[in-house]
Amino acid sequence: MTVEQVCADYIAGRRKLRQSSLAKLGYDLGPLREQHGSMPIQRLTRAHLDRLVEDLLHGGTRTAKGRVRRPWSAVAVHKVITTIDQVLADAKQQGLVARNVAENVNRVAQAHEDLDTYPEAEVGALLAALNEDRLGHAWELALSGLRRGEIAGLRWADVDFEAKTLSIVNNRVMAGNRSVENDPKSAASRRTLPLPDRLVAVLRSAKARQSGERLALGGGAFEYVVSNEAGEPYSPAVLSRYWRDAEDCRCAAHQAACGQAHLRHADAPARCAVGGDRGMDRPQGREPDHASLCALAGRGSQGRRGEFESSCDIW
Repeated sequence: MTVEQVCADYIAGRRKLRQSSLAKLGYDLGPLREQHGSMPIQRLTRAHLDRLVEDLLHGGTRTAKGRVRRPWSAVAVHKVITTIDQVLADAKQQGLVARNVAENVNRVAQAHEDLDTYPEAEVGALLAALNEDRLGHAWELALSGLRRGEIAGLRWADVDFEAKTLSIVNNRVMAGNRSVENDPKSAASRRTLPLPDRLVAVLRSAKARQSGERLALGGGAFEYVVSNEAGEPYSPAVLSRYWRDAEDCRCAAHQAACGQAHLRHADAPARCAVGGDRGMDRPQGREPDHASLCALAGRGSQGRRGEFESSCDIW
């Protein structure tokens, strides 16, 4: 069997994975399949994998679509090695190979990076600027702690204005080049949150604006809290682009790019600024997932932003 066949069979056998996870699995195996797909799996060596790691770190390889890859970060390359390790371990268990040549591939050292957050003064300037943005309520939700997929999948049926609560019961994510909706992955992600008074007012204003847009169109569903003028939900990738566009127009409010994940980690003054001592959904002892960290153009180094864009061609 060839490397391509083994990888394809491995992906086909992961029937319990969500579509988004399957797409990511296929993406992580992409470099291996592109460089060594026609090779018999028994001929694959650690040297092949070591060269693959160096190629990804330095950039310049081409994707199946002909795009030139930029250098990948240690985090992204580590994920590729781990995925290849899993595939070869499965092949070994099936008796397709005598040994797993990926298990001893050296992982790339990962430098620690502190998350950059908004100072109190910048929070006030940002919140003032959001008033002029049609999607300002989306950024307010991000500032309150919601992930990008949670914002994209939020419906008005999940918002209770009388009880001042918001329920996270849907997640809209990318699977390959299309959007799909899933239940939250875990019980902790499926949650009901209190709405601060400021956010209640912001969401009421957004709903009133949508009602005007629906009237202008002569009707429509307008189920989603964050949607275009026709009531259609945005893909997560489009939300990321709109965040960057809106951010570019807010140079006076913020001099550097700042992402959703860093809004979720804003300091106490930021949380108080949106209407509560803890904010609506401060993370409790857990780090945001990869999509959250990279979702809305990162305030960290250009390398982190470049990593996400280059290692996620599916976006």
